[in-house]
Amino acid sequence: MKKIYFKLLLSMMILLSLSFLPTFSESVSADTGGTVVAARGNVVAYGRLEKVNTRKQLKKAVARRVINLDSRIRLLVNRKAMKYSFNEYKKLLYEISDNQKYNEIMEHTSYWDIDSYNYNKNYYVWEFRPRYTINKAQAKKILAKVKPIIKTRKQLIKQVAKHVKNLDNEYTLNISSKLVKIENKASYTKFWDKLYANPTISDINHYRINFDDKYKKYKNYYKWRIRVKYNISKKEIKALDKFVNNWVANNINSGMTQEQKVRAINDFMVSEYRYTFGDNVKPPAKNAKVYPDGKLGKYSVYTCFSLLYGKGGVCDAKAKMFYRLAKKAGIKVLYITGRAGGMLHAWNLVNIDGYWYHVDVTWNRGHYEGTGENEYVARLDYYLKSDATMRKDHSWNAKNYPAANYDYPVS
Repeated sequence: MKKIYFKLLLSMMILLSLSFLPTFSESVSADTGGTVVAARGNVVAYGRLEKVNTRKQLKKAVARRVINLDSRIRLLVNRKAMKYSFNEYKKLLYEISDNQKYNEIMEHTSYWDIDSYNYNKNYYVWEFRPRYTINKAQAKKILAKVKPIIKTRKQLIKQVAKHVKNLDNEYTLNISSKLVKIENKASYTKFWDKLYANPTISDINHYRINFDDKYKKYKNYYKWRIRVKYNISKKEIKALDKFVNNWVANNINSGMTQEQKVRAINDFMVSEYRYTFGDNVKPPAKNAKVYPDGKLGKYSVYTCFSLLYGKGGVCDAKAKMFYRLAKKAGIKVLYITGRAGGMLHAWNLVNIDGYWYHVDVTWNRGHYEGTGENEYVARLDYYLKSDATMRKDHSWNAKNYPAANYDYPVS
């Protein structure tokens, strides 16, 4: 009896000692928001655990259970799928961030921590415990609004233009990291230059106030959030759209050739809109680096709104209005920026019968020395011209635009 009693006592002491195995803790960086606790020892009993043998299975399992708001995720992990180390755990969470739904849920956690325990030579138990600040009903609404990752420049410009034209005060876009490196100043500036090359975006953004943007970087994309207010109304934007639609409906018809359509737009703009820097604003000096943002009333002379409401503006406004009218008329058209006459300048490229040509409606409205804004002479010196002809007094970054190899035979 004494021997049996001694063996039972020894067994109880061994089992009790297992509960006092040493643990080792490491804090992760602030942006990951949790703590890893690696407990080295053998697991006595955990019941049935989900077993994962590959990295892919591991990522899917964690993402699936986070999306389901599981607060205690226990997995039996093959050591080949993930090494038993703190750095590997951090690396795994970064890899899972290519899953948008996982990221959306993790944004609504106040904290998380990780435990890991030895199991046998091939497996260990990995436990992930997120603390969610939302319930399942809220999570369902959040996941239903997850937007796809924008992967092309065309998609990006289309989405930004939609939000800008709608004057949305706050919106979020998921942008592929292949399109832009937002944390890189040069890449970010180039990114905005591409957006401003769209006349609709740049036109309305001249009335942008209180702009603020933030981003979160994930493995293969950025979640980019913009907050902004505008000093222009939807009524004014609709009025501009209505004007463009009505003008094209009344002046362009299906029986016209592409050249005739372009000519009608050119002649209208030359006769209708004066060149002006705005109310009581003097032109900048040649080669000036800073240009005044003059206004006609409340409208910037760099936008179509100054043409619509004030019958005047600078080259930028004219090139944008030409773009709007030509596009509505079914003409392939581009807005182009460069320099001319020692100053920053904007004009257009149009495609007629498969060939590109330059059109500068600003310089096609000529002025005699000493004449006023409303006095002009119509000319075709910069109408449907080649790169070679335009380079006599215009310059631009040719690699950003299609080549115009010929002058159009204007009669």
